[in-house]
Amino acid sequence: MDDIITQLGHWLSEVHGSGRHTTTLALQLIFIATAITGAIKARDYAQKRKQLKERQTTTLATDSLSMTLLSSEGDMPVKYVATLLREDEGYRLEIMKSSGATQAINASERFKSLDEVENHLRQNTQFLLSDFK
Repeated sequence: MDDIITQLGHWLSEVHGSGRHTTTLALQLIFIATAITGAIKARDYAQKRKQLKERQTTTLATDSLSMTLLSSEGDMPVKYVATLLREDEGYRLEIMKSSGATQAINASERFKSLDEVENHLRQNTQFLLSDFK
């Protein structure tokens, strides 16, 4: 049994390559396993995003999606309500801000696709498209 373990240890610690880029076989196996795991996770993530967008598109055909975010500015509590609606051949995003007794539409913009909405939300707001229900 010790001979098998010794041979396995030598095989895994065998150095490959030359010069600066030498690696052991064990390290190469770790790299390969990491790459395979990453590819599987990326595929699963893409599939979940696709299912989410399909659900949102189906919901937006008949209803709207909204999200609420509570925050504070100074000592005042602030409530942001974002609503996403299907309109003609695109989408309309409304963000309303209410602080105390005042309520105002902070933004109302039109977009051609859900991808545009998602990019706008990520770049300009604290909202994420996946949080809309």
